Amino acid sequence: MIARCAWMVMALAGWSLAALPARTAWSQESTGPPAPPAAPESSASSVQEETLRKLGYADGAFVPSVRDWRHMAARERRALEAFIQQNFPEVWNEVQPLQAGDNRAYNTRMEKLAVELVPIMEEQAENAPRTEILIREKQLEYRIQVLVGEFLQNKDEQRRDKLRQKLRELMSKQFDAAQERRRLDISRLEERLLSLKKLMDEKSRNRDGIIERQVEARLNPAGTSDKPERGGKVDSGGKADSGDKVDSSEKPRKLDGEKPESPRREATPAEPRP
Repeated sequence: MIARCAWMVMALAGWSLAALPARTAWSQESTGPPAPPAAPESSASSVQEETLRKLGYADGAFVPSVRDWRHMAARERRALEAFIQQNFPEVWNEVQPLQAGDNRAYNTRMEKLAVELVPIMEEQAENAPRTEILIREKQLEYRIQVLVGEFLQNKDEQRRDKLRQKLRELMSKQFDAAQERRRLDISRLEERLLSLKKLMDEKSRNRDGIIERQVEARLNPAGTSDKPERGGKVDSGGKADSGDKVDSSEKPRKLDGEKPESPRREATPAEPRP
């Protein structure tokens, strides 16, 4: 009997200890948790920068790998959306409501924007000055499209005359931006042409030596000669360096969407079998 009473006392004591955290939590809930400290107010610019960072477009470091909106990954879509938000806020204010209200119309609009803007994002990593001009041209183009739509819908001749004047001003700015881009392209082409001329003159001065090294390379493809030709080097594998390396400036570059031609390779004659 005494043992049974002792067991009951121990069970009751264990229950009270187990229920202690629950009673403490209940008392805290009844009194209410302490209020968290108020977050400092952020400026509009800092909020926008934080939004762009979360969207995956930080310092222009991320560019979609495809131009088709339907085949973009989630991160690539966020990068394009952030690019539009940063550089074309008027377009973003027009497109953003469709994202929640009409998803089909939103995707249709983004498909068109992806084709127009992803090439500019690709250009940004290679030529920042040219990208700035392209963005300015595209901003003017979107404003022109809005004015044209308003002009076609408006029947008031006085209002149409004002819209026509605004349209002329915008198209004048767009023309000047296009001319600025062309001058930049011409400057790059002139630098490229000058580099090629210098390379050609240098090879003309070294004509005999280059030809001699090329002849030796063809007649001795295995590189069994231990003595390197003048101006050449012997690597650890015993192959002689002809010294006539292709200059990096000779590689074709892409301008205005032009695809460079793949360099042709000359076939090395096979060694005769014994």
